[in-house]
Amino acid sequence: MRLRPLFAVFLLCASFDTIAFAQHAPLCDVTCAPDPSSSTYSSGTIQARPLTQNVRGQGTPLAARARGGHPHAPTIAGSQSAFYAIPILHIPGRNGLDLDLTLYYNSRVWTIDKVNNTATFNADKDFPSYGFRLNFGFLEGPTGSSYIWTGPDGSKHLLNSSGDSADSTYVHFDSASKTLRMKDGTAWLFEQVGTTTTFRPIKIEDTNGNFISIVYSTGTGANNQAISTITDTLGRQIVFNAL
Repeated sequence: MRLRPLFAVFLLCASFDTIAFAQHAPLCDVTCAPDPSSSTYSSGTIQARPLTQNVRGQGTPLAARARGGHPHAPTIAGSQSAFYAIPILHIPGRNGLDLDLTLYYNSRVWTIDKVNNTATFNADKDFPSYGFRLNFGFLEGPTGSSYIWTGPDGSKHLLNSSGDSADSTYVHFDSASKTLRMKDGTAWLFEQVGTTTTFRPIKIEDTNGNFISIVYSTGTGANNQAISTITDTLGRQIVFNAL
């Protein structure tokens, strides 16, 4: 089975300080992201990402659910963001470990840091384009002794110095093995992207040993997030080809 997701390139690139006059230019290749060497990036932008004003997705207790139980078009209360989910693929797996791919959109593309009075564009590192996500998320850190896990739908979770989530989602991260364990025991194994502070999931395994493995593209424009192949326990493989 082959999927051809659209990899769009946008020219809108900006990162600005809302009160101070200093500006930090974004880093732009296929998409733009904040400069991690900025003086306010680690001290403010990262910590602000999971706060109420920057909430995205549905995977956090801070996110309001859609009326009538419909999961595709809620507005996230308090964040001024609109959320939409477009199912792309569903393959039933063993013991409920299904392979689901969903294209998520969220209009909140600016991260507001009220401590440093800054607004940063695309601090959530969206892919394939700003506001859109089609992957299994990523993990960033450590900042001090904490990490931030961004889920597939863009929801963000602060993991404290003990590796526990601070938002009642009951996930735990073991920094030594780079394994994130969910409430149901499912383990997500992460790998570091080069020498950066970003980690991406490469294997999802349930308590019975059923798994989904993810391999990422190293091609130009892949942005360290584009998926190359996904393989499940039964050997079924999804192959991505960039247009």
